[in-house]
Amino acid sequence: MCFFLVKDILDSKLKPLSNPVIIRPDETEEKLQEGISIQYEGDIDLSYNVSYGGSPGVDVNWTGISGYHTSESYSHALRPDIVITKNGNTKLILDAKYKGKKDNGEFNGEETEGNIITFKEEDLDKMHTYRDALKNVFGAFALYPGNETKIYPSHKAGRPFQGVGALPLKPVSGGRPHAEHLGNLAKAIGDFLSPAPSNRLSP
Repeated sequence: MCFFLVKDILDSKLKPLSNPVIIRPDETEEKLQEGISIQYEGDIDLSYNVSYGGSPGVDVNWTGISGYHTSESYSHALRPDIVITKNGNTKLILDAKYKGKKDNGEFNGEETEGNIITFKEEDLDKMHTYRDALKNVFGAFALYPGNETKIYPSHKAGRPFQGVGALPLKPVSGGRPHAEHLGNLAKAIGDFLSPAPSNRLSP
């Protein structure tokens, strides 16, 4: 599962400061505890399925913006799968997708994930949504069971992973993703954990 792959990478880089219950019992299967948060040294936090509240919006006849305050999302509530936060503020969003496209462009769902080559554009659009609507998002990347890695730095990016993209995590022997794919995920996390680039985060 993507969350545990991300957790393994963070565990290899940083010392955990908390040990919450990650798996909750279910009548039929064990499931990840929604809303969990693991704190690491260096003011780093790893969370799963945390909801970011939406904002009320304004009436079309509003003539000014003073007095209006947005919530964590400036539009409706959003709930990405995995979020790494540093310094209580800046975010790296990693969202698991279980679908994609074959090399001929046809859609593949979960039942045929072994044939997936590349990501779906609509999943990349969702990464743009996260990066635009939520405050202080460094990067947002879809994790999917395909082959193609695609990274799009933003207009004013100071680093390669300061933007959106798709990172493959295609299972191979033993159910673990390909070593190269895991390495690329580790690069994205390492880029985020490094000191902030000199320029500000692009909106």
